Amino acid sequence: MGFSYRLSAALIGATMIIVQPQFAVAQLSPQQVEALSREVTVRIDGGGGGSGVIIDRKDNTYFVLTSHHVIRYPERYEIVTSDGSRYLIYKAQELPGFDLAVVQFDSNKSYRVAELGNSDQLTGQAQVYAAGFPVPGPGREQRYYEFSPGQFLRYEPEGDNGYTMVYNSEVIPGMSGGPVLDGVGKVVAINGRFCNGLRLGIPINSFLANQPNLRQAQDSSAEDTRAPNGEDLLSLGAGKAQRRDYQSAIRDYQRALQICPDNPDAYYLIGNAQYYAGNKQAALENLNQVIRLNPNYANAYNNRGVVRSDQGDKPGAIADYNEAIRLNPNNALAYNNRGVARSDQGDQQGAIADYNEAIRLNPNYAQAYNNRGNARSDQGDKQG
Repeated sequence: MGFSYRLSAALIGATMIIVQPQFAVAQLSPQQVEALSREVTVRIDGGGGGSGVIIDRKDNTYFVLTSHHVIRYPERYEIVTSDGSRYLIYKAQELPGFDLAVVQFDSNKSYRVAELGNSDQLTGQAQVYAAGFPVPGPGREQRYYEFSPGQFLRYEPEGDNGYTMVYNSEVIPGMSGGPVLDGVGKVVAINGRFCNGLRLGIPINSFLANQPNLRQAQDSSAEDTRAPNGEDLLSLGAGKAQRRDYQSAIRDYQRALQICPDNPDAYYLIGNAQYYAGNKQAALENLNQVIRLNPNYANAYNNRGVVRSDQGDKPGAIADYNEAIRLNPNNALAYNNRGVARSDQGDQQGAIADYNEAIRLNPNYAQAYNNRGNARSDQGDKQG
């Protein structure tokens, strides 16, 4: 995509430049924070796929903060908003020294603009939430909204490309560029990296302090001579995987592992690619590696459960879904998949209970409704 616009600091507006004084505010419930997050978090389609957060509006122009690696490569990128509308990204700026970019889209619709918090005021074990749209994986053919609770842990004294905030929310590939919110629903960081056992984000205050340095993103018609980092390679590979060029995608993921050898996200994406390429055993081995590196990676258990189920190991699959649910009780996907495995074992009542829970967690989960209908039909309930 070609960028030919330099966003002025004044245009972004005072809501971005000024951090309002922080007073004691009652914490919101997780459900309240999730409701806010759903409105401001956007999906970015194109390339490997990513996420972003609406941070400002000027007339009919909206400004979205995301990770630079999400939009680095020449592609047609689109924003998908909370109501499902799609908008072409036509202007972008990058922030030198940080894996951040501001992109723009135009709409005459009214969308919520996120409030920006003060990341300097986070203290150890403070409640935070990560949001975004993971890339497709085994048993999940569409990108869906993910909301992951966790805790702020600390700041690293130095961080490559601005990644200094350490937290433990589960962030799945595709959620890069999405927001990390505090307990009152304000954006305190941007998701982006997992390396050396640490989940890392870029504090919002780093963006605010350096926002005047925003510059025009490199035009896609010019050769980008910068060496790709690990996040760039994962995004590049994910784009190839979406075009079903799985072997090329795997090579990019493996290059990312040369930069950060213990990156569970890279193994997770290799597992996805191997699964779709038909190499179920290789997918299983890579998912085993993900879980070895990060035993709390709930979606890796879910994906491994799908692979085991495909291989005929229904008890093993159910055990993995159980663990995914234990780690993330709001994982509608794992409930749905466990329901499928239970149904395959003849436990239609248990399957229906799981589908009910999946639908409660995600009332728009069409596949869960379909599966529940099939299970009820198998029980003789043709009306249900």
